Amino acid sequence: SICCWDGPIRPTLAHAESITFELKEGLNGISLAVIDPDITTVQDLINAIPDCDSVKSWYTSQQKFVDLSNDTVLESGYPYFVHVTADSSLTLSGNPPTDLLFDLITTGQTNINVISLPLDRSHLTTAEELANNIPNCDTIWYWDAEKQGYSGHPIGTEINNFAVIPGYPYFINITANTQWPVFMVFPNANPSRGTAPLTVNFSVPKVYGGIPPYAYSWDLDGDTIEDDNSERPSFLYEEFGTYN
Repeated sequence: SICCWDGPIRPTLAHAESITFELKEGLNGISLAVIDPDITTVQDLINAIPDCDSVKSWYTSQQKFVDLSNDTVLESGYPYFVHVTADSSLTLSGNPPTDLLFDLITTGQTNINVISLPLDRSHLTTAEELANNIPNCDTIWYWDAEKQGYSGHPIGTEINNFAVIPGYPYFINITANTQWPVFMVFPNANPSRGTAPLTVNFSVPKVYGGIPPYAYSWDLDGDTIEDDNSERPSFLYEEFGTYN
């Protein structure tokens, strides 16, 4: 008989982060990668960046940049584009947002969306890896502030497979509506099969998404009731069966 397991786990984002954007004269892509209590509106963002005179956002439904009014409330985790009249910089400090989710849509025109790479996705290091992580994505671009233009990578090719950096924005073309990012957990059970009674030890050696420390919730016998909330629980299976 086989004993096996597939259980849920809940992430929490707990510790503060800091990120600095080096800005070039002209248009630059940034994101509010952390929740900085001093920056909640466009005016706050302009005040925080020396020589900044405007902030834009990409409106997917209209497939174009739109200038934001100074009283616009900014969304944590989301990308924005700031214009500076001289080289400058921006440093943000705070906790990463816990509920970042991009609704990616197609339109009757082109299907370009803008996302930012969350700080917890640092395992994604190239354009190809990021594009493959986003459902229905076939092309990815970044805004090259040095050249003041776009640079792109078609997925599945070796063309311009540029490095991606957590916290920075990226343009993507999608072929169908979807959402991103997706939280991914890879639990482990040892042993995963045997003869009852069988004691099984559980762990989570790999997690994509969230920032540790994580909160755990294990349903180990498949009855929808939490059996354990520790990081590495053990469970005694006294009866033959398949558990998931």
